[in-house]
Amino acid sequence: SLTQRLAYFTGTAILMCGCWIIFSFIGATAGRAIPASIPLDFVVPITFLAMIAPALRTPAHVAAATVAVVVSLALAWLPAGVGPMIAAVLAMATGAGVETLILRRRARA
Repeated sequence: SLTQRLAYFTGTAILMCGCWIIFSFIGATAGRAIPASIPLDFVVPITFLAMIAPALRTPAHVAAATVAVVVSLALAWLPAGVGPMIAAVLAMATGAGVETLILRRRARA
């Protein structure tokens, strides 16, 4: 029913928002205690890898991710934002091409 759905949403939102606020406060407070001599720049790429790696389930996904990484690194000398945009377009085209090849091979078999 609508009442049950609203109650479920409200309970979930309160729990998630509450945890977000509490742990953001803890992170901001504890983050000040970490000395500047400890480099934490590597944490951001590792976080993105942890989020993206489980999504790489098919050869098309792996090919697209590989092309995106390689082209982004190769075009790092371009002005900010241009390299990743080009890499994204090439990665999408690669993923679509690999998926098309896979579907054609399955159709022939």
